[in-house]
Amino acid sequence: MKQRLVATTFFVLMVMGLVASAQAQDAPYRYGKALYVDLHAPTHIYIGDLDENPDNSLSTMIEDAGLGVGLEIGHMFNEAFSLGLRYTFADHTKLRPNSGDRVADANGDGDLNDPEDLVVDISETDDPRHHIMLMGRYRFWASNRLSPYLMAGLGTAFGNINGETSFGFGIAGGVGLEYALNPRWGLSLEIYDTFILPDDAYDGINEIRVVNGVPTEVGGGGADVAGFISLGIRYHLTPPPVAPSGVVCSGPSGTIDIGEEATFSATYNMDSATKPVMTTWDFGSGTPVTGTTTVTRSWDTPGTYTVTFRAENRVGAASCSTSITVVDPIIPPEIVTMRANPNSPMAVTDRVTFSANVRGTAPLTYQWNFGDGNTSTAPSPTHTYQNRAGDTYTVTLTVSNEAGSDTETMRITVRPYENPICATAQMGSVFFDRNSSTLTAQARATLQENARILTECPNINVRIEGYAAPGERNAQRLSEDRARAVEQFYRDAGVAASRMVVEGKGRVAGVSRKEDGSRYRRVDTIIIGR
Repeated sequence: MKQRLVATTFFVLMVMGLVASAQAQDAPYRYGKALYVDLHAPTHIYIGDLDENPDNSLSTMIEDAGLGVGLEIGHMFNEAFSLGLRYTFADHTKLRPNSGDRVADANGDGDLNDPEDLVVDISETDDPRHHIMLMGRYRFWASNRLSPYLMAGLGTAFGNINGETSFGFGIAGGVGLEYALNPRWGLSLEIYDTFILPDDAYDGINEIRVVNGVPTEVGGGGADVAGFISLGIRYHLTPPPVAPSGVVCSGPSGTIDIGEEATFSATYNMDSATKPVMTTWDFGSGTPVTGTTTVTRSWDTPGTYTVTFRAENRVGAASCSTSITVVDPIIPPEIVTMRANPNSPMAVTDRVTFSANVRGTAPLTYQWNFGDGNTSTAPSPTHTYQNRAGDTYTVTLTVSNEAGSDTETMRITVRPYENPICATAQMGSVFFDRNSSTLTAQARATLQENARILTECPNINVRIEGYAAPGERNAQRLSEDRARAVEQFYRDAGVAASRMVVEGKGRVAGVSRKEDGSRYRRVDTIIIGR
């Protein structure tokens, strides 16, 4: 029954391990640098002077095996290597024969009942044995769920023999197979032996030989062997290590100037990640910076750089990246000079070209204001002033870029436009019906020509004189009304009132009523300045 139980357990573990080993390992099933406890249930096999298995067959060993219990406390240095201190209580039933039993095959014929076999009295021998071993393990394919391993170590065995406590010492070695349920729990199957010296330390009997036909216990024998087939369960007292995760980088957005310092920071699971955690900043150029989550850096060459933060411990690593663009410094604009060509233009005819000498980082934005309500955004615009009277204008230029703006002004004096006609221009007189101040069609045609001259010659001012002929009623008022009618016509044509003087002359003197008065019912436009 015991044989079938051990074989079945071993078979189940093998099948589970083969299935698990065929799968990809996304995470380690074991971790190092951890304290652990291992509770195990061994089946003990005794091979020595008192065993009743002279041929040392495996089946007889298993059938005659005893049961026990044990506890190991140890430390894993890494996934593969561990060292533990194990205690095992062994209940060896074959070490408790009745007094007078034949307990040794002295002549080696395999017959335990023949007369030549030794009969010993060990009625005071107690069967329990205690084992304390310092055992090292090395696991193969330790990152897999199923991992075979080798065992080797030193130990002591002691128990009550003939009323006294006897100690034995020796070496131990064996093989094992561990199936990791998860990084913290594991099941194991182990087969190992302990070779115990001196020969009588474990069973109280030295080697038995036949001397002169008589079975005799002699000294200087070999070693007893305590074999173990053990099922165990491992538990790590130290929590599994936690790799860095959740890494987030932050830094300035947009661009920075050459030589300007930029601060970068990173966060990760600092509270839960297993320490020590090595942090590294890589800036795409220069020497990396380690040991900090916040760092300040500047660059002396323009370009786009990838800044990477990496946090790493013994079980994993995580990283994040951000980018920064380094540019030449943006110089604010400065207007050094402003120019106008010509700088004293004539209205209407001269096209003025404006320009400026500007320092600053491109792109630059220009905003010209010519002072007469007109504007331009060209770097070097042209403009024609339309004021015919002549004036002084304040020209304003504002230049801007990302770093700021600069504004300067200059003054432009515009000379009035002088049409050649102005030098010889003559103003025609207009005539009215009797006792009327209403402009006739002929009068309007004449005034239209006069208005054209006044418009094209802004330097000409005029005096408007109205007359009444003899015999007309209310001569003074009538002459004034006729003069104002002409003035109003000019004003409607765009001539400024400031350029006109209006005067009613009344009745023409020195003319009799008998004369034809049509030429006296008039208004004269007289040029008084050029």
